[in-house]
Amino acid sequence: MKILAVDTTTPMLTAAVWEDGVVLGEYSLNNKKAHSQKLMPLIQQLLQETGVSLEEIDLFGAANGPGSFTGIRIGLACIKALAQVTGKPIAPVNTLEGLAYNAYGELLPVFVLLDGGRRRVYAAEYRYEANKMVCVTEPYATTVDELAQSLQGRKVLLVGDGGILYGEELGLPFLTGRRGMPMASSVAMAASMLPTVTAEELTAIYISKPQAQRELEERLQKKEQ
Repeated sequence: MKILAVDTTTPMLTAAVWEDGVVLGEYSLNNKKAHSQKLMPLIQQLLQETGVSLEEIDLFGAANGPGSFTGIRIGLACIKALAQVTGKPIAPVNTLEGLAYNAYGELLPVFVLLDGGRRRVYAAEYRYEANKMVCVTEPYATTVDELAQSLQGRKVLLVGDGGILYGEELGLPFLTGRRGMPMASSVAMAASMLPTVTAEELTAIYISKPQAQRELEERLQKKEQ
């Protein structure tokens, strides 16, 4: 089964073509301002260089959040359009679950941390079991200080940019380099094991309010004080 997967939910734009456990090709671009301009050309180049036509894709994998509100919309709109053109299904992949597959096969419990700014993170716990990453704790938003208390005394492996940012402070091991960042090949692996939806059924996962809305509410609260 050939899968085209994308993740645009963070500053890292990534796309991959994956077939039965083999990564045929993968591109990543760390430029949060270029997602809307770069995604389709990146996919076209990826298909051309892997020798895979769009019609040969059996399934689309899409990271559907949490993450950047704008980034999520860009990726989902693109995958929806491709699925509608080809009539192929989509497997929505939680951004944190996709990151968990960067640690596929790890024996330690995996704690995925996605930076939310202002010392806040999106977090979720996974474990490797029966050849897949099983969700132990559903994704939630928390602060680094709250997380430090909840993880005190535990031995876990951190994955994601939140792990890179706060791993040393938390005193826990964390993945670095490419494995510490979103990888579309990991989204594809997760997608191969998840239920599918149609383009019309594809929805986003938003855990917290957009930054602009939070800042507006904070300003209004200050005026009321």
